[in-house]
Amino acid sequence: MKFPRSIMKRHVLLISIVWSFHFTYGQDLHREIQEIYNFEPHKLSKESQEPKVKLMDAFWEKVTKEKNKYLQELRVELKDKNNPTFFLYDGGHLLISLSNSKDDYQIALDAMTRVNLKNIDPSDYVKTMNFFAQNELNTTEGALKIISDDAFVAYIPQHALSLDKGLSLRFLLPIDNNLYLKQTINKLATLKDLETIKYVLNFLFYTCTCEADSLISKYANDKDQEKGVRKYAGDLVKMNAVTRNANMEKYSALVKKRKEILQRISDEALDELNDVSKKLKEQYRCK
Repeated sequence: MKFPRSIMKRHVLLISIVWSFHFTYGQDLHREIQEIYNFEPHKLSKESQEPKVKLMDAFWEKVTKEKNKYLQELRVELKDKNNPTFFLYDGGHLLISLSNSKDDYQIALDAMTRVNLKNIDPSDYVKTMNFFAQNELNTTEGALKIISDDAFVAYIPQHALSLDKGLSLRFLLPIDNNLYLKQTINKLATLKDLETIKYVLNFLFYTCTCEADSLISKYANDKDQEKGVRKYAGDLVKMNAVTRNANMEKYSALVKKRKEILQRISDEALDELNDVSKKLKEQYRCK
């Protein structure tokens, strides 16, 4: 059972409810974290999750109300890799709700990337990684994490949109491609699942880079690859066959436009991304 995104919207609790949990707030923050987050959401029924949600709400309220007292301690706890991974994700959300510091965003990103994806709403994960990418943090590790999750599908109810791994990966594009290209290519080399390989090749196609185009051509001509992969890569090669210029000024402007488009996680944004990508393909020339 995944925790829905709605639990990230914290509510003020009545004092009587908080007291009912027999929870002593005089303890240090570390001990509270161990007691509150000693579970994995996907292993609990909805009914079993409810008291945990209330405890987490109370924890958020406490830290939020006494931000000056607990903010630094929260930072320390988020850097502690021995803490429960669901705390690292939930606590990361707490930190970015309390601070707009890029340093704090980095602490939150490093912590949240460690989450077990089974425990969270995939749509929240995509939105959160996109938020960090829009703030120019390196989300490569967090984004590539979804590649190994066979069941990963992010549903965006506002647009009745389902994002598979390939579509979700596109929202990594707001960051500098120099940050993620090498790691993505290295990850691709380790993959065995044919559909996942196609997802990653498709993502690389949308990077609009010579390095990615070259790798796609290599897969299309590699007789050691499965026939379906070669055909898919070959189709991408045909789509790459456009008249090329070498106008880096226009290329940079389109990359900036792409980042603006991807602020919105929607079907319209994906359509606009297609249009911008076609134009990007025309603005760089590979040897």
